[in-house]
Amino acid sequence: MSFAHKMTTGVGTFLAGLILSIIAFPIESDIDAVPIETIRDLGMVGDPVLFIIYITSLAFLVRYPLTLELYRKIRKQLDSRDTP
Repeated sequence: MSFAHKMTTGVGTFLAGLILSIIAFPIESDIDAVPIETIRDLGMVGDPVLFIIYITSLAFLVRYPLTLELYRKIRKQLDSRDTP
């Protein structure tokens, strides 16, 4: 498992737990027992957090200097490593 995968999983789990704590989501209860206001609060807090994460990742992707020409050059180098 890669470091990036571990970091993504760890940060995602931390943020999810933080959001659930902020809205006081009930622990170990049936879905029918969760008040509709709590579910609404989950959307009110969770949606903006997801939006911020998506916009931040988009900002990094737009600035990444990968062109088709550079991709082909990297791909050629990687393919040459695989052949004996």
